Amino acid sequence: MGSKDKSFDKHGKPIPPKKPSKLALLMGVILRWATAVMAIFTLGIVLMWVLQVRPKTNEIRELQAELDEATERLDELEEVDAENTSLQTAFEDAQLHLILVNILVDVNTAQLALLEENIDTAQSALVETEDKLSELEAGLDNSQQNTVESLQDRLTQVHRDLTNRDVSDAQSNLDILRSSLLALERSLFGN
Repeated sequence: MGSKDKSFDKHGKPIPPKKPSKLALLMGVILRWATAVMAIFTLGIVLMWVLQVRPKTNEIRELQAELDEATERLDELEEVDAENTSLQTAFEDAQLHLILVNILVDVNTAQLALLEENIDTAQSALVETEDKLSELEAGLDNSQQNTVESLQDRLTQVHRDLTNRDVSDAQSNLDILRSSLLALERSLFGN
């Protein structure tokens, strides 16, 4: 019998197993409880993941998708806003051009009336021209407002000439007014 096999004594009788010590028994109980607590703790973590984290992760994905969609929509709206601004500018330019053309119509109507020597018709053609020049001035930047002021001065001179029944001076001032209006139109709109 070798020294390796200790379950037998010298006489070949089996050695009864030793009773575990109180410390060993206590350690066994503690180990079992620790294993149970660790298993419950691990199960709690798994349940928390399944019940809270995974749904929140899905919710975050959905919210991210909504955010991406909203960002895309915002980009589209910014493009529309830029186009709207461009169209608004074009509309304001068209309105300004229309006012200028209406002033030219008034001046041309007055010139035709003077060619027929009809001073009253010429005066009535220019009745609203002062207001139209004021509208034109309001739509222009400061660099062009001096031009409109000189047009208003010229229109005032035409009114004086018509009041004084001076057809020749009125016609001359209307020609200058018309030429100035056409020059302003070319500078503003390139026509």
